[in-house]
Amino acid sequence: MKYSITIFREQCKGTGGCGICLHVCPKKVYEPSDELTSRGVYPPEPVRVEDCIGCLQCMIYCPDMVIVVEEADNKDTTEMDRTQTEGGTHG
Repeated sequence: MKYSITIFREQCKGTGGCGICLHVCPKKVYEPSDELTSRGVYPPEPVRVEDCIGCLQCMIYCPDMVIVVEEADNKDTTEMDRTQTEGGTHG
């Protein structure tokens, strides 16, 4: 099964101020981004989406609820790459 991961970057505390997602992911899908947000933090970057097993630990433990993991609806890799780092607001 393939999964798509969306990170609401602007609401994230960043991997330096939180980073729970980096630690709870059993497949090490996330790494700190190379790009700062407008808040001056480095959010997580899902760099190994293909390794995601859909355990949802990142989503469950994220205190800011900025990570969404969904089953991919036969999206091609380009679409997954585009949506996984989408910014904006949520909820």
